[in-house]
Amino acid sequence: DVNLKGGHAHKPTWGSDSSTAEVTTLQIEFKYLSHISGDRKYAAAVEKVSEHVAGLGKKDGLVPYFINANTGRFGSTTYTLGARGDSYYEYLLKQWLIT
Repeated sequence: DVNLKGGHAHKPTWGSDSSTAEVTTLQIEFKYLSHISGDRKYAAAVEKVSEHVAGLGKKDGLVPYFINANTGRFGSTTYTLGARGDSYYEYLLKQWLIT
């Protein structure tokens, strides 16, 4: 979880893992905000997250379901294209479409 006003992050209250899709969902909104405002700072902030996730190890191009909020590394070995897992790939496509 991230407090956008204060810039402070902390792990979710239910544990140390967040879904990978959840971690990468704001990229679309922030990139669009940069587009409509003309201020690149919003896109630059979320690109750091995208670059970090892109640099993590993948299995046959797939990412695990969870990412650990404390370490920034994938927190599970569960791979799925089902509920919540598929959203990560949907967001990648949407980001590509808006560029």
